Amino acid sequence: MMQVKKKEILFSILGILLCLLQAGCKKEKPVDHSIEGYAYASKGQYDKAILEFTEAIKNNPTSPEPYYNRGLAYYHKGQFDLAIEDCNKVIEMNSRHAQAYSNRGNAYANKGDYDRAIADFNTALEINPKFAEAHYNCGVTYDHMKEYDSAISEFTKAIEINQNYDDAFCNRGLAYGKKGQFDQALADFDKTIELNPQSPEAYNNRAVVYYSMKEYDKAWEDVHKAQGMGFQIFHGFLDKLRKDSNREE
Repeated sequence: MMQVKKKEILFSILGILLCLLQAGCKKEKPVDHSIEGYAYASKGQYDKAILEFTEAIKNNPTSPEPYYNRGLAYYHKGQFDLAIEDCNKVIEMNSRHAQAYSNRGNAYANKGDYDRAIADFNTALEINPKFAEAHYNCGVTYDHMKEYDSAISEFTKAIEINQNYDDAFCNRGLAYGKKGQFDQALADFDKTIELNPQSPEAYNNRAVVYYSMKEYDKAWEDVHKAQGMGFQIFHGFLDKLRKDSNREE
């Protein structure tokens, strides 16, 4: 089974930099809740991050950034409705916040509301036409919708903006593979590995393509590379590869 790589979501670096500047100027405030929240979020401690961002909102209710970052923490917890609410608040305060539209699109996509997701990614791109991550997220959503040509188009646009976007190459390769365009898929997985040699998903996905092309030795080679990185290969695929290659490993 080929593996879709994750969507791109980013905590607000601008918000954190502003908080750092404020912390350096206001010595009377020993705790900056936005900085604390970001620190917890970076360690995956999203419940604590949410508490800190909520305190930051209480201290500065007119700033969109704590809402933005709290929304991301909710997203990571799988609380997509709450993530959408916070993105709505950000957009209410700043209708040109492209990242908020993109992140709300991700939340909608995870709820299966693909039309709203695509609309939000398109709005983000109207605001910032060079927003490679919005093209990427749009591509992932189209892939989930099984609209592979549209997915390929969006991944290609992301790559045109950022030629080192390894996840976009990897997911475009997935879409090509699902269309049976194995040569294009291999080229994209090769490029992914060139850009990021430590990408086990790329080796796994390339192994699946090699299997589909009946190049079993090459498939096994990539399986071993992915496993060497700690990647769990789908058992059903391994069973098929063992049977058709007449090899156990």
